[in-house]
Amino acid sequence: MLNKFKKLPQVLWDFIEAEQPSWPLAFFRIGLGSICMGKMIALHSSFTELYGQYGFIQWTISKFSNYSFLPHLGDLSVLLTNNLGTSSDNSTLLLLYLYFILCTMLIAGLFTRFTTIALFFLHLAFINTGSAVIYGVDVFTQMSLFYGIFFPLGSAYALDNKIGITPFRKRSAGAGMALRCIQIQMCLVYFSTAIEKSMGIQWWNGEAIWRTFMMPIFKTYDFSWLANHSWIAIVTGIFVLILEAGYSIAMWIPKLRVVCFFLITLLHLQISVLMGMWFFGFVMIFLSSFAFGLYILKDLSPILYIISRRIKSTRAARTVPRIAES
Repeated sequence: MLNKFKKLPQVLWDFIEAEQPSWPLAFFRIGLGSICMGKMIALHSSFTELYGQYGFIQWTISKFSNYSFLPHLGDLSVLLTNNLGTSSDNSTLLLLYLYFILCTMLIAGLFTRFTTIALFFLHLAFINTGSAVIYGVDVFTQMSLFYGIFFPLGSAYALDNKIGITPFRKRSAGAGMALRCIQIQMCLVYFSTAIEKSMGIQWWNGEAIWRTFMMPIFKTYDFSWLANHSWIAIVTGIFVLILEAGYSIAMWIPKLRVVCFFLITLLHLQISVLMGMWFFGFVMIFLSSFAFGLYILKDLSPILYIISRRIKSTRAARTVPRIAES
């Protein structure tokens, strides 16, 4: 027993440092850049009202409510205004266009490390400035950008490989550590969320589901009929608690992993459709796909192999009569 305890640190280190394929890092880079770009494209038409100097929350207020050492669009716009002679709103729009350029560079994998660092601080400036539109997707996007600074995102299927900045690596320990990092992060997120939700009565008696669907900000469809079928809200709330609490266990068990991934994906798709929180749903599905997608594909490989064999046999059966007729 003592020998097993002594070997535990090495076992844990081998688990974290194990080499993994690098192609999921390209998936992480492209997906993260697309989510960053997509959210700002959705807000582009109201960008000045949300992030401008005299928007819904003026820079004076948003800067006062944050730590002075954190990046803020006001400070960056002042630098551009002083050097380019433009107005504050035009300077803010220039920062938005710079943001789009950085997102494009991240997707393409060009100067990946520098791009990720710059995008991390610029996205943080958007968060500190536009607190009126900040919610879960911004938190998880910022978290992903932070991890991306240290992940070898330019090691696979990136322009950095083509121009010789970073060599292409089919497998690496860095890819394995990146994968483990997000896996542990997602397990902690869902488990802690389930614990926090379960400490109140709202998720046990269906009140949380009822309020969510009836709040004006989330009310996409009419769910007033739930008042006559309260058991649906109760069962749904308990199901969410069980699913989120069991995520950190089920995703490590091959026989349960595919089912859990399907259910958690379905949950976030329902949140996207029923509550209109599309980008939050996308970022959560994206992170789970990166964390455990490689294992899901391995678990499904026997089924996919059978399906591919049947498709080939069907095509062959259709081809034989045609050859005979000719």
